[in-house]
Amino acid sequence: MSPACILPLRSRNKGTSGPLAFKSGDSVSLFASPLDAAKPQQQGGTRVLFASLKGKPTTVLYRPVGPGSSRYIFESPVRQSPFAHVSEATDIPFAATPGNGSYNLRATLPWPALAVQPTAGLKLRGDIGLLFGDDTGSNTAQRVHWVDRETNVVNDTPTEAEFFPDRWGTWTLLGAERGIGFQPVKESSTTTSILAGADQSTLYVANGTKIYRRKLIVEKPKM
Repeated sequence: MSPACILPLRSRNKGTSGPLAFKSGDSVSLFASPLDAAKPQQQGGTRVLFASLKGKPTTVLYRPVGPGSSRYIFESPVRQSPFAHVSEATDIPFAATPGNGSYNLRATLPWPALAVQPTAGLKLRGDIGLLFGDDTGSNTAQRVHWVDRETNVVNDTPTEAEFFPDRWGTWTLLGAERGIGFQPVKESSTTTSILAGADQSTLYVANGTKIYRRKLIVEKPKM
């Protein structure tokens, strides 16, 4: 799949470490997990982080459990959090084009990276996270997720690295003709969205009584 979106933030991240890119400024993350892997208060699923490090687009893949060949331990003075796999993913390209107070991020994301076999009607847990850097672009000052609200901590590396699918929304793959639907986990949440159209090029987001529409640029992979 090749998502494209307009993001209201700067692309500023002065970090030099891929695994620790979430600590050093602006980035965008997509989270996904099979529905049956969303256990209460248990880590799981996959995080794909997009950031510009050392002047080049950098994609980092995180899996706290499951398959992987590059183990990594996130540490702070008080505890550790081991991950089964953390690595830069050179096979997941993206481009971030700056705009007026925003940037346009386009990424080509293969389904196997999420350990998912897409079929119409398949349900996944999913979320999108935005990290905002401070004015220097050297530290992350704020974490904002679409669904997960337990994202206030910005001063403990293991906590910032960890993610829990039971806090995410539910994505339903509706098929190429109808798009991908999204619903928050909690009934009290008021934000829903859907990608619609034959080429999934229109994003609708409903928040409270308002509905927003964004036309996306969809790039189909070359066969």
